[in-house]
Amino acid sequence: MLEHQLPYSRLLSAVTEHSIPIVLVDMPLVDAGCSTPPPAHHYVGHFLLVVGYDATHAVVHNQVCRAAG
Repeated sequence: MLEHQLPYSRLLSAVTEHSIPIVLVDMPLVDAGCSTPPPAHHYVGHFLLVVGYDATHAVVHNQVCRAAG
């Protein structure tokens, strides 16, 4: 599998008034509380919808993982 990194500036350039990006992430590397990496890490692809952003951070909606409480 070929791995790519997406610069934050490229992600923001995809945001317009009429479209928002959907990103594919390796979930154990993004959210350890939602998915713990196994001893021999395997790629666990998961799509996230970017719902907000500022100059340094993107806010995503994760339909699958919900915080306990």
